[in-house]
Amino acid sequence: MNAAKVTLTATVLAAALGLALGLSAAPAEADGDSENCPHNKPSHPHCSGDGGGGGGAIVYTAELTAGAFVFAPVNPVPVTPNQRENVLRSEEDLNLDIGDSPEPDTWVDMFDTCAELWDPGPVEAFFVGEDDWSIDKAGGVRVVFRHIESEGAEFRFQLIGNEFEFTADDKSFPPAPGDTSVFVLDQFAITAKSLAGGSGGTKFCRTLGGDPLFLSDLLFGLGVPSTLEITASAP
Repeated sequence: MNAAKVTLTATVLAAALGLALGLSAAPAEADGDSENCPHNKPSHPHCSGDGGGGGGAIVYTAELTAGAFVFAPVNPVPVTPNQRENVLRSEEDLNLDIGDSPEPDTWVDMFDTCAELWDPGPVEAFFVGEDDWSIDKAGGVRVVFRHIESEGAEFRFQLIGNEFEFTADDKSFPPAPGDTSVFVLDQFAITAKSLAGGSGGTKFCRTLGGDPLFLSDLLFGLGVPSTLEITASAP
């Protein structure tokens, strides 16, 4: 091969190599927020769906619309699904107060399940940090409040709905963009223990060994279930 052909071949190879390196070094464009957009699929409800142009992200909110408890100070409260879409979490702390309760009698009777633990008095308000509450799909849709300290005790309680089918639009978890899912939380469970330093040693309380009880069984059958609404904004 003569010198001219060698030079031409080398030039073509160098150009091809440079193009390949340039393409591999370029960052991939993700559709939507990479943290909440699994596998960068534009069709996924957490992705923008606009070809990577940004905007149009789905905004989820959760609200307790009936029953003894109201998310406060924000209701509805913004929530974010995890990647498996079986848990919703929030960046909001909650301050729940019986003074805001639409059904204070149900609140009182529910906490009376562990009345022997509350010292100096009944639970009428409590704080729960953003990392200590969630809305879970597993085991029936439930709102779980953890690591709460109030009235001389630490406790965990759950509002639970017996929902295991998620095929209808108003029951999907989380809902599709533009839809609202509604779940009736007709059961509750409490696990509690007295804090160190109390009189009489450490005391414990669990509803039926930790199993749920029906809210409708409270107040001689007049207890009111809670209603959870989860809404997904249209992109």
